[in-house]
Amino acid sequence: MKRFFMMLAAIVAVAGIATAQTEQSDIVSATLQHGDETTVFYGQNALRSAYEAAADAGDVIRLSAGYFDGLTIQKQVSIYGVGFEGDAEAGLAATRTGAITVSQSGEKTNGCYFEGLRIEGNLEVAGTLTKDITVVKCRITNRLYLTANVENVTARQCVIGEVLSRYYYSSWSGYQPSDGYAKNLQVLNCITGGVNHFVTSEDIPSTVYIDHCILTGCNQSYTLTNSVVNGGIAVGSTAKGCVFPGTLDETKYTAEGNFYNRAMSTVFTDGVNNSGYEVDGAPRDLIVADDLIGIDGQPIGVHGGNYKFNKIANVPRILSFDATPSEDGKKVTLNLKADVPNAR
Repeated sequence: MKRFFMMLAAIVAVAGIATAQTEQSDIVSATLQHGDETTVFYGQNALRSAYEAAADAGDVIRLSAGYFDGLTIQKQVSIYGVGFEGDAEAGLAATRTGAITVSQSGEKTNGCYFEGLRIEGNLEVAGTLTKDITVVKCRITNRLYLTANVENVTARQCVIGEVLSRYYYSSWSGYQPSDGYAKNLQVLNCITGGVNHFVTSEDIPSTVYIDHCILTGCNQSYTLTNSVVNGGIAVGSTAKGCVFPGTLDETKYTAEGNFYNRAMSTVFTDGVNNSGYEVDGAPRDLIVADDLIGIDGQPIGVHGGNYKFNKIANVPRILSFDATPSEDGKKVTLNLKADVPNAR
């Protein structure tokens, strides 16, 4: 409860309480929380301003709905938005940003957290070795692009164009992985075009785990469980409790409890013959047929497992706000309506 009121106080600041004479609700804003101190920045560059004012580690930035310029991050910060699609029922728009790059600074690694954002472009994790990046309930319109060696990167409940490692192009063999690795890369309850180019060999022991996802395929040997795979996977992969449009030669895979030869029109209850997140620009529910049960006893795809797909960010939200100053200017009357999405 204490955490709720601290977060609520930060959002109240975003709504404009500090300037009682001016209505701020139509202005995009970023609230920087540093311990018990709260500072509000306004305008399209507010995210950059809040980041520049943040400490090297531990600060939290909360963004209103609206669009913010992208940035490069070299501090350990957490950034929350109101959601990647907003909430029409609550009358809230999405929090949108430009491309974001997370990069190590010197010997430090990052430990950044992102939630409730629509990132228009790449979310790139760069540097030499960057660790402990978590992306929750975000939409990345292009790529989660891991150009660094990475450890402990998790994406869950996200919609991502593609999860991709750095690679090079050969005229003989096409796109190939570079010498980077990903240790403990987890893609959980996500919808993505694919997870590609993470080397898994004796020399570069990447570990990539995909669970309760919907994706088009993978081109290296990963572990996939309880997922809808609208395409192929690399020989040597582990696939358990997954759905495929074709078959696997199970002498070349570690396979258990899979469903083969299933057209996508028979996989999803809406009967649409693809695995995309949208149809004609409208989001789908992506609920699977009743018979598609994974090895954990739950529905295959994004609505099963430990992180069932949910687009609403886990932060208190201002649904309506009004601040009326007294005639003598010494008092302010507040009318505030808020909710906690997880409590609904």
